[in-house]
Amino acid sequence: MKFPKVFSGLGRIEGDYKIHLEEDAVPYALTAPRRVPIPLLARVKEELGRMEEIGVVSKIESPTDWCAGMVVVPKANGEIRICVDMTKLDEALCRERHILPTVEQSLAQLDGSQVFTKLDARSGFWQIPLSSESRALTPFGRYCFNVLPFGIASGPEHFQRRMSQLLDGLSGVVVHADDVLVCGRDRAEHDVRLTAVLTRLQETGLTLNEKCTFAQSEVLFLGHKISAAGIEPDPEKISAITDIPRPQNVAEVRTFLGMATYVGKFLPQFLDTTKPLRDLLAKENDWSWSHMQQVAFDKIKGDLASQRVLAQYRPHAKTKVSADASSFGLGAVLTQMQDKMEWRT
Repeated sequence: MKFPKVFSGLGRIEGDYKIHLEEDAVPYALTAPRRVPIPLLARVKEELGRMEEIGVVSKIESPTDWCAGMVVVPKANGEIRICVDMTKLDEALCRERHILPTVEQSLAQLDGSQVFTKLDARSGFWQIPLSSESRALTPFGRYCFNVLPFGIASGPEHFQRRMSQLLDGLSGVVVHADDVLVCGRDRAEHDVRLTAVLTRLQETGLTLNEKCTFAQSEVLFLGHKISAAGIEPDPEKISAITDIPRPQNVAEVRTFLGMATYVGKFLPQFLDTTKPLRDLLAKENDWSWSHMQQVAFDKIKGDLASQRVLAQYRPHAKTKVSADASSFGLGAVLTQMQDKMEWRT
């Protein structure tokens, strides 16, 4: 293997993360422990032992001003993830405000790519060490974290900043938290870019897990299927919407609209179509599922089943914007000239 260190164990990025608190921060310590469900107890003990062995946590016996509750999150594969309820610490945090890019910003960087590799950092947060003074702020169950814990509000923005800095200057790389997409217009360009990324990761100490996929013609990334043909919604998300039963109350309408809005850019005349459903959310309206709502509900499902594919955005292509407005919404469509001299959205 050309890059053995990148795929071996839990990595460690140089540079400690220091938790900064507001000047008037008042320490908070949990007075009663959160009970672990008995069926999970053995797995929790095993996971804590593993975390201690690889240096993620350390036992702590001395008194501390801060103490948070442990949160056990079962995974789909039967394993568990141990997090911490950092609610009180989050209230006192000084945030970095390094905002994660939107999905649209990330997808707009593909620019005609046809070959893709998706890299996934191994327990990403845990590869960033905590400063010694910050470790006393993260005790739980009489352990403290030695690394950036999952569950802290400043974690995602700090990790995004570190990953962006780590891969800064490399071409064809899209960074979104612990997901990294390497892309190229052909296999040769892709391989050169991937080699540069793996070399940088090996130099900086970050490691990847087994979820990585290499040199694919299509990949799932940020809830979308990416390929040379363009961008489509994740088939699982589409199935979740098309299989959902008819809403029976306002809460279920809100859930359905939230799911549909995520893939709204794939639905023509989305605002017009969803208006009868959105009318049900108004407090002054009584619940009434009529023919109009059923037509809108069925149309959304039908449009999603048509598997509409959007073209990849290209910064230097000829571009047109068509916009329109009505009494209840604004709409716009961006189209670009493609290599075959055709306009596509």
